Amino acid sequence: MSVQVIMTPPTEGWGQMLLNVTRTLGDFYHQRFGVTWRPEVVERDLRGVMGPARQAVLCVASDGVWDVRTFDESMAELLAAAGGAGEAAVLRRREIVAEWFDASRRRGADRYGDGADNLTGVVAYFSRP
Repeated sequence: MSVQVIMTPPTEGWGQMLLNVTRTLGDFYHQRFGVTWRPEVVERDLRGVMGPARQAVLCVASDGVWDVRTFDESMAELLAAAGGAGEAAVLRRREIVAEWFDASRRRGADRYGDGADNLTGVVAYFSRP
């Protein structure tokens, strides 16, 4: 597992350190320091990651979500919808994910008011065939 940190000189412009990497797609300031719009693609065999589990959930979200959520609480809530098959299970997952994001937005508004950060994410459920 690798971790990247972008450090930019604090002397240029306004609070550049406050800019999020997800916002650098068109940000020429950070491009001077190596940030690129080109994605880094990683491929994983989910059978190995899932182990013996029959269901799995993947949640990719912006820092605004993780400012108001913890991994453990998120997985507990999102995995509650992982079981089952068929249309009823899909509808249940949609409801739980929608409520999870709505609650995240409410928490962001409660904690940060108009200064709440971007709350963007994708939740995907996987079933072992």
